[in-house]
Amino acid sequence: MIRGITGAFIGFLAAVLSLVAYSGPLDQPIIGLGLATGLIISGSWLTSRLTGLVGWILFCATLVITTGWFLFGANSGDYLYTDHSWALDAWLILLAVGVIVPVIGERFGRHELPPAEPRAEIVEEQAK
Repeated sequence: MIRGITGAFIGFLAAVLSLVAYSGPLDQPIIGLGLATGLIISGSWLTSRLTGLVGWILFCATLVITTGWFLFGANSGDYLYTDHSWALDAWLILLAVGVIVPVIGERFGRHELPPAEPRAEIVEEQAK
């Protein structure tokens, strides 16, 4: 239960922060899209590591619901605005990719290293 709540909370925070960042500082949407994608990727990775599958699923659900609410809700023009219409389309694509990439990378990118050989031997002295 706590894992699910944690995943949902991190999803809400990541959505709000990335929605503020995606339009970019000083009207530079490329920088904003990079910042927002980094927030989503790091949030997805953190949630999958801390909370497992249940928390990650609730992270994704909360992220989608919050993003939809802020972007397409009744007062969406009051919350967020960007002069570049392509930035919203690019953001929605990067959002979908940014949520999945860390989990796939973690799942298939794990390479187990062989156990390291001891470099020094521990010698016990016998009592005389």
